[in-house]
Amino acid sequence: MTMTSRSTCQATSKRSLPTGVRKGKFPSQSGQTLFEMAMLVPVILLLLVGTIEFGRYAYIGILVGNAARAGAEYAIQGNAQVYGPSIIAAAKNDFKNNGQNPSNLAVTFPSGITGFTFTSFGACTCDNGGAFNPSPAYSNYCAAPPNGTNPTAGTCPPGQHWIVMVGVKASGTFNSIIIPAGSTFLGFPGSITVDRTSILRVSP
Repeated sequence: MTMTSRSTCQATSKRSLPTGVRKGKFPSQSGQTLFEMAMLVPVILLLLVGTIEFGRYAYIGILVGNAARAGAEYAIQGNAQVYGPSIIAAAKNDFKNNGQNPSNLAVTFPSGITGFTFTSFGACTCDNGGAFNPSPAYSNYCAAPPNGTNPTAGTCPPGQHWIVMVGVKASGTFNSIIIPAGSTFLGFPGSITVDRTSILRVSP
């Protein structure tokens, strides 16, 4: 019995020895972890910066849109034909009040808008039961000659009423914090022009 127990113990000891040997055959896991982190960190940083950039772009878009609407809201308080410079000032002041440089905002009348032909901030027509007459509404219809083309400006045929629409287009520039202006990275430009248009109807 003693010899059998001793042989069993020796066999057990011999079988347990390779454990330490197996550890030495495989590389350390810490090196693999460092490699994975080195690969993941740039990707995570890129995603983080990209999220910040998209947020800044959306924010600039909101501010430019607010500026366009501020100019249009100012214009509907009076004659859009007369207060052109004041419309521009109202839009730029709104942009400035939101912490932006007003010189970075361009304000003009829109173009290429279906149903309107703006050559100034106002476009006039007659409302015929919800339809424009003439259509599109256009700026030269707002005044009689020689300042316009409508000898009956301000009046409409029976059953129709005179309306003035105000259109304001504001343009700002989004500048990336990581991509230099005039260059691109992975197809994304360093600067993007942001255009927003607001069209409102002068009461009534």
